[in-house]
Amino acid sequence: MSSKSSKFGWEWRADRDLDQRAAVRLVSIKAESGGLLGIGRSPSLSGSLPDAQKVDAEVLAISAQGPMSRDEQIVFRIPKLELHGATIGNVVEIGVIGSNVVCLRQIPGDVQDASLDTWLAGAPCP
Repeated sequence: MSSKSSKFGWEWRADRDLDQRAAVRLVSIKAESGGLLGIGRSPSLSGSLPDAQKVDAEVLAISAQGPMSRDEQIVFRIPKLELHGATIGNVVEIGVIGSNVVCLRQIPGDVQDASLDTWLAGAPCP
């Protein structure tokens, strides 16, 4: 795996076109600290996310050129609810707009790593 690592935030998609889709293996999922006295979790702050999680993942396949590269390690923030039950070791599809992950869904178990590129081509992230 490459030593390069990219960081992404989270936004809701709001029916916008994706810049890139990727299949990633979840390496680590940790609840994000709210900082001193939980101030960072205040809903009045623009960067606040409900039950924010910090996710480390390995990029296995990409749909097109964009902010992510194959074999890159990425880090992104996501509300826990938007993980849809995904856990460490799962392979999931994520969609990116700019520097933000905007959707995540689990890849069906019958899709093998060798066919992820083909599967991504016809699998829009919801």
